[in-house]
Amino acid sequence: MKPIALITDGKNPMGQALALKLYDKGYRLALMNTEKFNFYNQFNDEDLLFLSLDFTSETDVIKMAETVENWGELDCIYFNARDIKVFDIENSTSEDVFKSTDINLKSTFLVCRYFSDQLIKRQKGACVFCGSVHSDKPTGASFVYASSMGGLKMFFREMTLQLGRQGIICTYIECGPVMEDEELLISERSSIYDDLAVLHPRRKPATWDELAQIAIMSASNGTLLNGSEIRADGGYLFAYIER
Repeated sequence: MKPIALITDGKNPMGQALALKLYDKGYRLALMNTEKFNFYNQFNDEDLLFLSLDFTSETDVIKMAETVENWGELDCIYFNARDIKVFDIENSTSEDVFKSTDINLKSTFLVCRYFSDQLIKRQKGACVFCGSVHSDKPTGASFVYASSMGGLKMFFREMTLQLGRQGIICTYIECGPVMEDEELLISERSSIYDDLAVLHPRRKPATWDELAQIAIMSASNGTLLNGSEIRADGGYLFAYIER
């Protein structure tokens, strides 16, 4: 039986890159937060399970966990929810903040809470948290995104202690900026996204394909990587700091 990988957001660019690479490695894919769309026409339907209920709802996540358990043995979970909303504290509402935080952080807690038992039963598997360099570095544009990433990183560290004792590898990928972030996170308060391609040490930012490759690698190289925080930014923050 093919192993199963759960991707918590099957419709965003990171989710699609993960899906393609994992499928090529022989995984069946359980895809949250999406229904089938054109991208997934290239896959065999019997290897896909679409979980389109609300991944920020505890009731819905419980239902989806039961569906996956009935489908087969879960091997790894990729937490890749990514919601970037740009607003200042002065013109934001609590509803704005909590809605974005629910996507970036609450969904991670709920999936870990109700899916990790499937890994613990087998005393093996991996949880890969696809975060951001903004877990440590402010954006100047989206305080709620940076705050969520900081919370995600600490949540990962706590899960490393709990799940690592159960034979489960937990890793955190500090994803560096991708090209579309230059428009999403441009700010008068910070020059971190000014001339992104020019400033980057390799003269181009990361691609989703590269970030997905690193995430998958981190889940498949033995338990010594448990607890690893892997900065995948090509040295970008070093260049920024020097500037």
